[in-house]
Amino acid sequence: LIKGQAPPRQYDDPILFILDSALEDFVLAHEFGHVVLHHINDDSLDQGNAPQPLAESVLRSWGEEAVADLFATELVNQLSLRRQRSEGAGSLKGELAEFSRYAPVLFCKFARTAESARYIQDHGELQPEPTDQDRESVVQFLQAALTRQQNRGKERVSEESPAEISIPTGILALGDHPPLWAREALMNA
Repeated sequence: LIKGQAPPRQYDDPILFILDSALEDFVLAHEFGHVVLHHINDDSLDQGNAPQPLAESVLRSWGEEAVADLFATELVNQLSLRRQRSEGAGSLKGELAEFSRYAPVLFCKFARTAESARYIQDHGELQPEPTDQDRESVVQFLQAALTRQQNRGKERVSEESPAEISIPTGILALGDHPPLWAREALMNA
């Protein structure tokens, strides 16, 4: 107990433990998803001599991130249901296990804070807010990347090439991971 701090209330410790565990479950499930789904193990985008990543690399990488997010969300939901069943109806642990379903939300909130802090560190100012039009185009691109990744390996009559997919101005500059606000919007859709 820290001097001057109030003792924990009856539900604080169990809720914090569950949320902390759920957040760890989500992060591990996301990374495990990359392995299970055979995503390309390449931390850097293939840029060749170009100053910005190639469209194909961004499309693949963003799609892999979106699929891994969905994989982790589903896995955390399944873990939550199993924990609820194993703890028994009406028990405190069983009832609180429902909170573990908030892991994707917590991840996005924490990661957005880290993303903002990194931007401030790199640029010495707050990150500009994207316009509604920018948000819409980035989320649409992320949805296209997700759809393409989900259909990878399946026969399709009309596979769009990256050149045929509308890439909004500045999207290549966002790098190999889509912005957290776009990933969050996709998970909430």
